[in-house]
Amino acid sequence: MADIDRPPGNRDYFSLRESQERRLAAGAGDCAVRSVHLRMADRYAALVREEMVLAVSAREAG
Repeated sequence: MADIDRPPGNRDYFSLRESQERRLAAGAGDCAVRSVHLRMADRYAALVREEMVLAVSAREAG
């Protein structure tokens, strides 16, 4: 996947979305809705980590 060009700022966007989803989960009154928001937050967190790995790989290849 490292060969895919991604616009700059993805990590910031994914981090923002993770935070938003966690806030929505915290405020959700329904446990099913809370679970969906937490799963989305976890996926955004994974994307943040992936972006970090790609950035390091790009620097090392640089």
